Amino acid sequence: MDKQAALKQIYEHDFVPLLEENLQALEAEFQRNKTILTVDLVSAFREMCQLIKNMQDRNEKAPIGYIHFSMLRTSILDQTYLYVIEAYSDEWYFDQVDCTVTYDASWAFRSIASIIDVLDQKRKPYIGLLNRADVERIILSSSHYFHQFVATLLRLAVYQMIEMPEYQSIQKAKFLFIRTGEFKDQSEQVYVEDLTPLHENDLKQRLLDEGETEHPFENVKGTTLRDLRIVEKDLRYSDFGMGDFSNSQFRNCVLLGTTWRNADLRDVDFSGSILSDADFSGSDLRGVRFDAVKGNVFREGSYRTGLLGIRFTNANLDGASLVGAHFGDQVDFKDASMQGTMLSKSDQEHFKLSPSQLQTVQWVD
Repeated sequence: MDKQAALKQIYEHDFVPLLEENLQALEAEFQRNKTILTVDLVSAFREMCQLIKNMQDRNEKAPIGYIHFSMLRTSILDQTYLYVIEAYSDEWYFDQVDCTVTYDASWAFRSIASIIDVLDQKRKPYIGLLNRADVERIILSSSHYFHQFVATLLRLAVYQMIEMPEYQSIQKAKFLFIRTGEFKDQSEQVYVEDLTPLHENDLKQRLLDEGETEHPFENVKGTTLRDLRIVEKDLRYSDFGMGDFSNSQFRNCVLLGTTWRNADLRDVDFSGSILSDADFSGSDLRGVRFDAVKGNVFREGSYRTGLLGIRFTNANLDGASLVGAHFGDQVDFKDASMQGTMLSKSDQEHFKLSPSQLQTVQWVD
């Protein structure tokens, strides 16, 4: 057996089952503690904003275009599991003025130490073929599976972050991007703040353009765009908060991670759309159709999407139809009004409803 064959064997027979076992445990912990976990993340972001403000008051930092939450490979190997939060001007990495704070993400990565110890024992029979550095390389190549939980927590916390006075007080570039990923490597967008003037007619034409189907991270916040007819478009992670989209259709669309907080969505038709991780907190959803939407957790190998579920906290769902909706267990109806809300009887065991909600909903065969 050569080195590559030994690596393949220990990866497939030992590491993959061990990884999945630990990710399942991490997912369960995340679901139990995600609200509590946001506290330290928000605190680190507040510290970053205070640092930015202090530097800008001294004319040491230009308006901010990027705030990046970076996973550090070195911190995984030394088992400190620190992220560095960096602030840049709109020049991004060409901005050489250092502005960083750290965030402790050990809650997501601490099981790595035990995985390394187990694999270190498993590799010993491969005398002369594998060493501890090979084990560490296997771990580092799979670190993104643990990072996905930090990225998901950041998506949960980001709207709390941007509403903080510390964030509101900093000087921003025309666009401010909040991103996360590996340090100065691949990263994903979490939030974008667009400070350019918004022309609602131009935005409406762009959304309705039949030749363009992908519109991720649209900033539609606070707009009035009633009676839209949007079908089979990808609008993932877009912000529709505080807008008026009443009597519109978003049918068979990808609406993963969208926010509709405090929006007027009366009589909107979301039928057939993917709504995993969507946030409808405080929205007016009277008469909305959620028939056959998908909002459950999607798993592909060791990747998870939809861990945050769908949030209807404090929303008005009176007369809405959720018949045939695939929401899974992660759906939050806390303090939602549900007078005459139609639900499938098959979901009675899945949805956690208050006694008053149970008295007012309508169960449909």
